Amino acid sequence: MNKQRQAEIDLLMRDREALAALIEQHDMVLNAIHAMPQMFYVVKNDKLLFCNRHLAEFYDLPEGVTAAGTPWSAMMEAILSTHLSDTDLSIEEMKAEVIRKIHDNGRFRRSWALEDGRHLVIEAMDCGNDTIIVTYTDVTALKNAQKKAEASERAKAAFLANMSHEIRTPMNGVMGMAELLCATDLTDTQSVYASTILKSGEALLTIINDILDFSKIDAGQMKLHPAPFSIAEAIEDVAVLISSRVSDKNLELAVRIQPDLPAMFVGDAGRLRQILTNLMGNAAKFTDEGHILAALSGEPCEEGYKLTFKIEDTGIGIPEDKCASIFEKFNQADDSATRKHEGTGLGLAITASLVNLMGGEIGVESKQGEGSTFWFTVTLPVHEGEEKPAAAPVDVSGARIAVIDDNDVNRKILNEQLTGWGYECVLYENGHEGLSGLREQVAAGTTPDLLILDYHMPGMTGADVATLLRADPAFKTLPIVMLTSVDEASGNSFLSLGVNAHLTKPARSSLLFDTIIRVLQKSASAKTEEEEPAGDAPAPQPAAAPKTETTPEEPASSGGLDVLVAEDNEVNRLVLTHILKETGVSFKIAVNGREALAMYAEHAPAIILMDISMPDMNGFDAARTIREAEAESGQHTPIIAITAHALKDDKDKCFAAGMDDYISKPISAARLKDRVIHWMRAAAEDAA
Repeated sequence: MNKQRQAEIDLLMRDREALAALIEQHDMVLNAIHAMPQMFYVVKNDKLLFCNRHLAEFYDLPEGVTAAGTPWSAMMEAILSTHLSDTDLSIEEMKAEVIRKIHDNGRFRRSWALEDGRHLVIEAMDCGNDTIIVTYTDVTALKNAQKKAEASERAKAAFLANMSHEIRTPMNGVMGMAELLCATDLTDTQSVYASTILKSGEALLTIINDILDFSKIDAGQMKLHPAPFSIAEAIEDVAVLISSRVSDKNLELAVRIQPDLPAMFVGDAGRLRQILTNLMGNAAKFTDEGHILAALSGEPCEEGYKLTFKIEDTGIGIPEDKCASIFEKFNQADDSATRKHEGTGLGLAITASLVNLMGGEIGVESKQGEGSTFWFTVTLPVHEGEEKPAAAPVDVSGARIAVIDDNDVNRKILNEQLTGWGYECVLYENGHEGLSGLREQVAAGTTPDLLILDYHMPGMTGADVATLLRADPAFKTLPIVMLTSVDEASGNSFLSLGVNAHLTKPARSSLLFDTIIRVLQKSASAKTEEEEPAGDAPAPQPAAAPKTETTPEEPASSGGLDVLVAEDNEVNRLVLTHILKETGVSFKIAVNGREALAMYAEHAPAIILMDISMPDMNGFDAARTIREAEAESGQHTPIIAITAHALKDDKDKCFAAGMDDYISKPISAARLKDRVIHWMRAAAEDAA
């Protein structure tokens, strides 16, 4: 009996010890829950089950509200009355919204900004068994950190804008004056010095642009601005841009675009051109002989088309161990002190960052001493408003076209283009083969309707072939389109050869297409006139009045003041003065925005060149004031922003202020003349 009682006592003691341990663990967990920074409470069957101390202290809730068994509505009312006393929803409506969102989405979540500046994220989720846990997370520190980060980003953006302005303003003076100096009568030595200054300035500007672009990317300020654009024009624009460098090294530059690709896509054409310019510019820099091929292909996908761009060259190539790191910043394939080619090592890093920003991939395949192929892919949507290319007229479709070109890449591209346009195509790889083949075609009764002839070929040049053809009666009237590199021959020499048209390589596909049609139509019309029998002479018609079209080199004068310039910088005023004098327009210069407004009211200029950063009144305010005045008069004076602020946001600000165009400094004389002529013509047409 005593043993049994003792056993019962021992069991009871063990239970008491277990209970004490359990109570101790419960207290530890409870203290931990009360001490945790996150606030929460638990509701079961619409009544409060538990509320941690942090939540009660945060809202200064009375003990009666936080006690177990308190109705959920009373708990919500006590919390909401502290910080949301002005809410239009009743407690029951808010509770119903929480339950509905939990039912629909699995959880309720809302961010609240409190009157004292603190921020909370409130979440509620269903834990099963009619139990809901509601958490309150104080994210004030995160919000403050976010505000500081945003302020830092704004400071970086302002720094970039100021850097761009401060660097480009003196660069405009250096390059602008150097360009004007090159256009004057100089001795050979002086010409070398002046052109060296200009080329060095252009090289420095490239470095500055690279650094600014890299800084924008690093600061997260680089953004894409998608818009409809022609994919062919984007590539061909870049090809034309680097064609002079390629021609200087006697290289072949070819562009191949998959014929069945849509013509128009939606994307950031400017950034795409920047990528292509970097890659094609590198190809031109590191290639001394052979060719450069820019190829575009694509395949449809859900988002539009996955486009693959390839830039192939026959240059020096890249060592295998450098290919993996070539896209890293400040990295160059040849980083030795004796390297032949200069550069910052940022171009490919910027290119890779832009491709990544577009959601694409980039890579390189190369063999040292054999050349490189850089490729990148981007996925772009097709522009829905795409216009179909104009079809060839019926009388020239299906024409037979012969091609004589010694470069295999060029022949393949021309063959692809011509067959894609519906023409029959025969290819010859040199002058001797071409002459023989053309004579065989005549003998077979399949004389070509047109010949596309390369000018620069070994052995027998295009000029030699054209001369021999024009001396042969069978080919005296054969239309010839000559393809030539930049400055390879003058227009007068082509006329003496009897060539019907000539294009600079790489010829834009649209320009080649239009030229072929024009030459074929003219040839067909001449043949028709020869075949028509002589009839009664038509009655004499009064002579048509001659058209008074303005030549591309001359602006359409307004009769009054042509150009009003607003520019505060003395050097820039001097540069603009020389350029505008060469353009042959009348102009006046204001030194700030307020003076520009007075001159605008007095002289009513045809167009305005407006600097942005000026004392007293900046260009933005001056432009807005002019537009407000014109809103009443119904007039519109073209305003061209000329500014050292070269970021995309600055361009958007100019347009938002009512300006019509934008030129960044340093100012190119040719670019400025072109825009002045364009907008003076537009102003003259509006006034007519």
